Amino acid sequence: MSKAATLEINSAALKAASVATAIVFSKCVAVNLAQAVLKFQLGSRPPEDSDVAGLIGFGEQTKFGTSDSGSDALARVERIQANDNENVPFGLVLIWAGVLATKNPSLHAKLALGFAASRLVHTIAYSTKLSLLRSTSYMAGVGCMVAMLVGIL
Repeated sequence: MSKAATLEINSAALKAASVATAIVFSKCVAVNLAQAVLKFQLGSRPPEDSDVAGLIGFGEQTKFGTSDSGSDALARVERIQANDNENVPFGLVLIWAGVLATKNPSLHAKLALGFAASRLVHTIAYSTKLSLLRSTSYMAGVGCMVAMLVGIL
């Protein structure tokens, strides 16, 4: 009869993964809310949202489906969301896979938190038009993901 394998989870890696997930989740929710507010302000929500817009102090939603909102802020928020959609899922998968499979839990915890911090800085830098910081934080996040992957393999 074979002996069952025991799964060991490092508490520091688990806590770091939980904190990193909370940071990234909270950041994504804040960006989504910012986009919703901007779209209400610009009148570019779907027409059926006009009743809601009126209740919360915004006007009629008449620009839905137009190609140019004329808003740099909205364009930036939409690019932040797109970049998050391209990077956050992979980062979270690597963070949680590493909790189960990393060879170095202490390093993995630091990389998980580094990834979360880099995504937060990326959002702030993109919002405030700091190109070099945006690029650097993006690359730091990618570096954290690559290092987590190497630590899992």
